[in-house]
Amino acid sequence: MFFEDVPITAIAICYGPLLITVLGFIVFAALTDADARRTYLRRLGKTSAVDRPILAETPAGAEVLIRPRRPAAPAVEAPKAAAKVSSGEAEMVAEAPAPAVPAVEDDLKLIVGIGPKIEEALKASGITTFAQIANMTSEELTHIVKDEHNVRMVGDGETWVKQAQFLVADDVEGLQAYQDSLSGGQETE
Repeated sequence: MFFEDVPITAIAICYGPLLITVLGFIVFAALTDADARRTYLRRLGKTSAVDRPILAETPAGAEVLIRPRRPAAPAVEAPKAAAKVSSGEAEMVAEAPAPAVPAVEDDLKLIVGIGPKIEEALKASGITTFAQIANMTSEELTHIVKDEHNVRMVGDGETWVKQAQFLVADDVEGLQAYQDSLSGGQETE
């Protein structure tokens, strides 16, 4: 065949660098794979407890808000646990207001001027219902959307509050009339 007439040194010179390169890749992959596996397993360990919201920056430079995990509410055990509390502590427990957690998220995009990005920014800040928007000021909404989440918005959010009030009151005709009077999501005079 072909290799019978070729000296071994010529084969080594021709294919030697290729063989060294392939073996180098295999060794490198084996070494770095072990490092990656160790890093991955280290990340699966205990997570640090976050007791308050923290504003952090990603490696890409985007700011994110890290919120503490909410403990799961006990379903049936709550009355039994309250019965075991002493009278002094029971008064303190009774005074604490229950956290306002909306049961169902509303489709905030029904409000003219709120698109997917603004809805995502509002929901990331915990605003998920029309009632929450109806009880806010336009300055608060602008601060959340523009300042906290750096999302561009047209207008000042005043129309969002009015539209949310119509939606909370289930006044569909009033909402439609108000939305028809808007131009580009803003009131016309």
